Amino acid sequence: MGKFFRILLLACCVVGAGVPVWAQKKAVPAVRALTAGPKAVAPQAGRLPGAAGKVVSPSVAKVQALQSGLGSAEVASWSDPAAVQGIFFNKKTTSDSKNWKQLLDASLKKIRLFAKPKKKSSVIADLTALPEEVTAGKAEGLQREVYESYKAVMDLWKARFAPEEDIPVLRAIFMPQLTPSETALKTNKLSLFFSRGFADKSDWLRKYPGQGKNELVRYQGEDEISYLASRLSKEKLVFFGETHHHDEIQYNLASLLNEIRQQNPNRRIVLFTEFIDLPPAQAGSRNTIATYYRRVPETPLEPITLKHSDQIGYALSFFFVALMRNVEVYPLEDPTQFKMFHQNMTKAEFLSLFALSERNKIWARVIEEKMTEIRKQDPDALFLVYAGVGHTSWLMPFALPKFFAGEHPVVLDVTSEVPSRHSLLYHVWGKEDPFFVRNHITSSLYYWTGENARLLGRQVGFDYAWAVPQK
Repeated sequence: MGKFFRILLLACCVVGAGVPVWAQKKAVPAVRALTAGPKAVAPQAGRLPGAAGKVVSPSVAKVQALQSGLGSAEVASWSDPAAVQGIFFNKKTTSDSKNWKQLLDASLKKIRLFAKPKKKSSVIADLTALPEEVTAGKAEGLQREVYESYKAVMDLWKARFAPEEDIPVLRAIFMPQLTPSETALKTNKLSLFFSRGFADKSDWLRKYPGQGKNELVRYQGEDEISYLASRLSKEKLVFFGETHHHDEIQYNLASLLNEIRQQNPNRRIVLFTEFIDLPPAQAGSRNTIATYYRRVPETPLEPITLKHSDQIGYALSFFFVALMRNVEVYPLEDPTQFKMFHQNMTKAEFLSLFALSERNKIWARVIEEKMTEIRKQDPDALFLVYAGVGHTSWLMPFALPKFFAGEHPVVLDVTSEVPSRHSLLYHVWGKEDPFFVRNHITSSLYYWTGENARLLGRQVGFDYAWAVPQK
C-alpha cells in the first residue's frame, strides 16, 4: 500500500504549503477553476457507465467498487504506480498537472506573502505601547476598556515571563488586541485568563519530578504507524491536530487512517473535520458575531460522499483514503459563521482567541449531536476529529477535547520534522532540548507513560506527539 499512498498524494494533494486555512478557503474556487478545465475536455471514451445509467469517471467507479467490497483483484493492482496513475489521471490531466500547479502557486503568492508571520525574538517584544490618548487619560468607553484589558495582559506577561523569552503559543494564539471593538475586548479578557493559566502550568511542570522527562518516551520499534494505530484503536475519541499545509503530514495521517481501518475491519469509524463546510444556516437579519447561534438539530447532518467531492478543497489524499476505506466523514466548519466573521472582523480579530473559541463551540455541538445519534446504533464506534492543532491541543482555550473530557479522549499532535512549539515543553524545557532537534530522515513518535500520563498530556498539550520527515 506504500506506493499507492505516494501516488495518491501526488494526485490529490492541494499545492500551497504555508498558507493558513482561512486563506486557502478563499482560494479554493481558484483551485477548482484551474482543475475543471482538463476534466471538461477529457475524452468520453475513457468514462464508464455508472448506476442507473449515469456516467462516472474511472476513478469514481474504482472508489465505488472498493467501498462496496467489489473488485478486490483490481484494488490489489493499485500497488502498481502506472495503474494508479491511469485511474486518477487521463493523459490530458497528467500532462497539464504541472501547468495548473504553477498557476495555483501564482494565484496564492500574494496570500502567502500577506499571511507569513513575522519572526520576533521575544513575546514581550510583540506587545505594543499604549497610545498617547490612553496614557494621557483621554480614552473613554469601549476604547478605554479595550486598552485597560490590553494593559492587564501586558502587565501579566511582564510579571510572569522573562523579557528575552520566546513563547510561540502566546505570540500566535494568546496575543491581545488594541482595536476598539467588542471582539478585541473579549479576546483580551480570554488572553488574560488563559495566559495566567499557561504561567501556572509552566510553574507546575518546572516543579514536577524531572519536569516530566522520565514519563515521555519515544517509540523505538520498526512499524511505527501500525503501533500507533493499535494504541489509538483502544480509544473511543481521538483528535488529530495538524500543522496546516504540509503534504507529509497529510500523507502520514492517510497511512495512519488506513492502518486503523485495517486493524478494525468491522468497527464503525466516524471522522469529523474542520476542512469541510457544514450546510449553510439561516443567520437571521438581527444576528451579530456576538449573538449568532447555530441550532444544530435543525440542520440534518449527512456524511460526505463522492458526490460531495467538490466540497473537499484541502488534504485531498487524506479524504480520498477515508472515503475509500468506508470511514464516515462529517463536516464541522460553519460557512454562515465564517462569512459573518470575514465581513465584520479584521484579520487580527479573525485569528483571535474569541473567534477560535466561537468556532470550537459550534464544532463541539455538532460532534456531540452526531456522536449521541450514532452511539444509539453503534456504541463501540470509534470517533476521530481532524483539525488544526490550535483547535485540538489541550493547552488551547476552549480546546475541542475539553468539551469531551468525560470521554477521556486523546490528542495526537502531528508536525513536520520537529514537535510542535505550541506546547508547554518548548517553554519549560527550552528549544535546545533534544526533544526539539529537527529530524530530516525519520519520524519520531512520543507519548506519555505511567500513572500520570493523562495528567501530563492535559497539562502539556498532547497525549501523543508525532513529528514526520518531509518527503
